[in-house]
Amino acid sequence: TQDQAPVQQQSHHMICLESGAQAVVFERYQSSSEEVYFRNVLLQIDLADQSGLTYYKLQNENCCAHHISNTMVYQQEFSRFAGLLLAAGSSYARDQLDWQLTHCSAECQWKALVAADQSQQLEVYTQASHLAAQCQSKQEICTLASDRAKVTCHNTIYVEPSAHKTDAKLHNRNVLLSDQVMVNTKPALEIYHDDVKCAHGAT
Repeated sequence: TQDQAPVQQQSHHMICLESGAQAVVFERYQSSSEEVYFRNVLLQIDLADQSGLTYYKLQNENCCAHHISNTMVYQQEFSRFAGLLLAAGSSYARDQLDWQLTHCSAECQWKALVAADQSQQLEVYTQASHLAAQCQSKQEICTLASDRAKVTCHNTIYVEPSAHKTDAKLHNRNVLLSDQVMVNTKPALEIYHDDVKCAHGAT
C-alpha cells in the first residue's frame, strides 16, 4: 500500500564450478507491479581449471525500482567465461562486473546491451584484470538511449607486470536518439607489461 515503506532486497549468490565442469546460468530480474523497492545483488563466480560457464542476465525491473548488482568472477587456468547482459528496466540501475584472471590461459568474453528511455539512469562498470600470462578478454558494450535518459559506461582493462602475452579488447558503441540524452563513456587501459595486445575504443 502507499503507507508501506519501500522494500529492500539483499541477496548473495555463489556459482562454483569444479575442474572440467560446464554450466549455463540464466538470471532474470523482472517485476510486474509499480511498487518502489531497492534490490542489491552480490554474485560471486569461481571457475576452476578447464571449467566453462555461459551466463545470461536480464534486468527488466519496473520504472520505480532501484537495482544495484556487483558480480565478481575468479578464473583459474584454461577456464572459460562467456556472458551477456540485457539491461532495460529500473529507474536507476548499476551493474558492476570484475573479472580476475588469476591463472594462465583463462578467457572471458562479455557483451552488454543497455536500453534506456524516459528519465532512466543506467550504469555499467567493468574491469578485466589480467593477473597471469596468456589470458584473453573481450568486452563489447552497446547502449541505446532516448528521451532524457542518462547512461554511464566505465570499462577497464588492467594488465599486471607478470601478465605477458595478454590479448584484451574493449569496445563501447552508443546510439543517442534525443538531444536531451546524456551518455558518459570511459574506456580505459592500465598496462604494466610491453609484450601484450590491447585495444579499446568508443563511438
